[in-house]
Amino acid sequence: MATSKKNQGAYHERSGPSPWVLGFEGRDLPPALRAGIRSGQVSGLMLFRDNLGDSAEEARALREEVLAEVPAGAPFLFLADEEGGLIHPTAGMHGPQGERWSAVPTPRAIGRLDRASDVSCRGGVRGERLSQDGRQVDLAPVLDLDTRPENGVIGSRSFGTDPERVAVLGWAFARGLASTRTLACFKHYPGHGGTGEDSHRTLPVMEPKVRSLHERPFVECVRRAYVRTVGNSRDA
Repeated sequence: MATSKKNQGAYHERSGPSPWVLGFEGRDLPPALRAGIRSGQVSGLMLFRDNLGDSAEEARALREEVLAEVPAGAPFLFLADEEGGLIHPTAGMHGPQGERWSAVPTPRAIGRLDRASDVSCRGGVRGERLSQDGRQVDLAPVLDLDTRPENGVIGSRSFGTDPERVAVLGWAFARGLASTRTLACFKHYPGHGGTGEDSHRTLPVMEPKVRSLHERPFVECVRRAYVRTVGNSRDA
């Protein structure tokens, strides 16, 4: 799965089913992106806050505009990056009844409570909001272990330091999403928490001796039934 925030120009042509999930800036679909959707070269969109507007109604209107360009019978997905806390684009938007959506606590905060039922409930709240604004996939939960304090890119996005508990809580979150028919994505495999660099800026390197520890939440959760997507952190 590939995402790109900027795609004002054309992108590479390819044959066969499209693997491309793209993003764009603002409320208006760029002409090249619109053409790519119409031709079947793009199979999904990552929608950010600047795309969604201020309400579920506005987000739904954009969704309908996009779907009008999708070839008949072609699959198409709308994705979100809703982790809670710092990564929480829907906070402050208004729901279908005009209610203002409040922020959901960070994974670290709910991880400290260590109650899977609470995490599942919050996953359900997140999934319900995404269902209302028309998105089917959430790129969450984060299964990284918060074992490197100097790695500020993970921090409060993690449920904690213990791989067993992170697996339990991550699975509970995915189950909450699934209760609203929203797909989850376990990230950032093989475990961004085991690195000291930010993968948005460089290629992090994980020591082989710690990799098995950081992979454990992913191994445990992927054994379950609801999730079939795993987000890579671009670690070397």
